Amino acid sequence: MNTSNTQSNEATQKDCMSNDRASAGAKTPFHELESGVFEPASVPHQDDGGGFQPFPAECLPGPIRDFVFEGAQSMKCDASLIALPVLAVLASAIGNTARIELKRTFTEPAVLWTVVVAASGGMKTQAMKLALDLLDPWYHKTKTKHEKALLEYADAKDKYDQVITTWEKESRKPDGQPGEKPKHPNKPKRPRCYLQDLTTEALLKVHDENPRGVLVAPDELSRLFDFDRYSNGAGGGDAAMYLSGHNGGRYVCDRVGAGTTEIDPFGISVTGGIQPAILRKRLDSTARENGLAARMLFAMPPQTPFSWSYCDISPSTLKAAQDAVTRLRDEMDFLYTRDPEAPWKLNFEALMVKPNEDALSLYVTFVNQHGQESIAHTGHVGAAWEKYRGLAARLALVIHLTRWACGEVQDQNRKIVDSVSMEHALKLTKWFMHEMLRVYAMLDGGDEHLEALELSGLIKSSGGTITPHALSRQRRKLYPSSKSARNALDDLVQRGWGVWKSSTPQRGGRPSTYFVLTETPTAKVGSETPLGATESGGFRREDPLGKENAPETTRVEENLQAYEPQADDPANHLGEYDACHGDDAA
Repeated sequence: MNTSNTQSNEATQKDCMSNDRASAGAKTPFHELESGVFEPASVPHQDDGGGFQPFPAECLPGPIRDFVFEGAQSMKCDASLIALPVLAVLASAIGNTARIELKRTFTEPAVLWTVVVAASGGMKTQAMKLALDLLDPWYHKTKTKHEKALLEYADAKDKYDQVITTWEKESRKPDGQPGEKPKHPNKPKRPRCYLQDLTTEALLKVHDENPRGVLVAPDELSRLFDFDRYSNGAGGGDAAMYLSGHNGGRYVCDRVGAGTTEIDPFGISVTGGIQPAILRKRLDSTARENGLAARMLFAMPPQTPFSWSYCDISPSTLKAAQDAVTRLRDEMDFLYTRDPEAPWKLNFEALMVKPNEDALSLYVTFVNQHGQESIAHTGHVGAAWEKYRGLAARLALVIHLTRWACGEVQDQNRKIVDSVSMEHALKLTKWFMHEMLRVYAMLDGGDEHLEALELSGLIKSSGGTITPHALSRQRRKLYPSSKSARNALDDLVQRGWGVWKSSTPQRGGRPSTYFVLTETPTAKVGSETPLGATESGGFRREDPLGKENAPETTRVEENLQAYEPQADDPANHLGEYDACHGDDAA
């Protein structure tokens, strides 16, 4: 009975995903094969024409890709909201156990810092929870094992207490023969995979007990930059510690009274969400000068109005993604070597993963082109731009080993990054470079610029057009009247982000004036095709519905229909509900 229900739910879930993919049109980088498996579409990843480019989820390994896509369909958000914390989870699952070697003197660890920039109510916490759910099987397995080890330790400790008491009595006798002193049993250490609310001292302690590294995943990433919380205003040391954790090398800390702490290797992956206004305050000139911001992989998707979705992540998709993460944590381990001068001491040695000839050629081409483009970027943007040579290698390492964990790469090829992994990593890197430019444009702008950016995102999520009256209804607190809404839209026109247009109803009446969003501020990445262009090789626009050449008034009227007050007929939702639930709806 339960089996049949599960199969029914799986089938109806796929129907739901099929409907959502079909309705998404060219915005969905997937198509369904005859076998029923969703694979990346063959068309190039496209730009949506307004600055933000949808996350290229097709670059992720199969089970992870499906998990991200179905999660995005369930939340009705861009895939980047889920993909960024997932990438950090994957990186932390590999941790310090592997590095990618481009040449003998150039290696990079599997350490990623991913940051989702979204306003309050942007579903950052929900997306983070989905990503951390991938660690649940490993967490519960290690927790059960640790609890069993604690019980065994308690028994051993009781026996030790009895034996040591007898030994001490015997050793105090003049003619006693106590023998060798009993050894105190070692208390088992709890394996940890991520931390949320922590101090620097706690992080160092946990990392020392978990040498493969940890993931820092606070509910609000603003806590990560609040280095003064426990240091009486002297937070510079904490920043230096995190910077060392990003490098994945040796960390040595000397403190008066606490002595010397040495951790080797020391790797910390970070993920979290933060609001744009708070990010501007935290990443001030000091934070950008010390290199914190330059090491972050940003995503700033436009906020979309919340709407209910009957779709959910299918149990099979969740299990496949969890199995991949569990395999990374269980089967990726250090190569242990013994110190010849101290045989009792074990040294940790990471697995060196190298690109094959084709993958290295792709990477070298990217690096050379990236170097030429870096001339155009200076200051804080230039510092961040330079980091993407190493970040591209890290993404290739994470993508390749995750493909191995998913069964897409054979065991004998685990140490060889192929061209598929490198190509996907470079595509992700270019997307992150594009997002970095968007985020830095927001950071360098004033409060008015930030407000204008948020307004443009709202308009874009609503179809790219809006009337002053509709804007006032949607954001009554910010724009209490149509006049105040029109003034805000006028500001976007002055910035060159949109134009005013008018339309006369087909049935007569007064012409209506509406705002049309044209573009938002962003710099072009590399030699990609400019926004809206259709040449091959760049981000080109697809028009599967044939609307690109339709009369302009027709497209505008379609967009404006969304702002007309309409009764919410429950029958309108039956199709989607039936697609997701099928016979179970009864």
